[in-house]
Amino acid sequence: MAKYAYCDICKKEITEPERKPMVTFHKVIWVLVIIGTLGIAAIAFIIVYANKPKRYCSTCFSKLRFTSEPIKSKKEEEKEIMANLSSKEKVMRKSGKAKANKRPREKVELEQDDKDVEADTICEFCGEEISSSDKRCPYCHSTLKKGY
Repeated sequence: MAKYAYCDICKKEITEPERKPMVTFHKVIWVLVIIGTLGIAAIAFIIVYANKPKRYCSTCFSKLRFTSEPIKSKKEEEKEIMANLSSKEKVMRKSGKAKANKRPREKVELEQDDKDVEADTICEFCGEEISSSDKRCPYCHSTLKKGY
């Protein structure tokens, strides 16, 4: 059974966990005990320290979360979801996110044949924001419909 360690603070999987570092107080106590016992306590220190479990992140020294399955990041989950969608569903999902994350834009009036035209639209093939006057998408180079 493989264990996967994940640090909630660093937001990444840790391959080599560390032992919790000793604070200065513990170091001083161990040194005094080793000196007081003429070095015999050094053997006890080695045994105790070697058996301490490695449960801490090597970067931030916070406690790790262990699981039996690998932990997926949000990007990996999104890629997995996008792989199972059709091209039209991908476009709809991408355009829906673009609208949700951005502030709503006001309609800008352009002087073209006395018509009120929205300044930006979304390409139906790739989901990127494009100018409504474009005949081809500058990102995916697909031909756009006239009524679009």
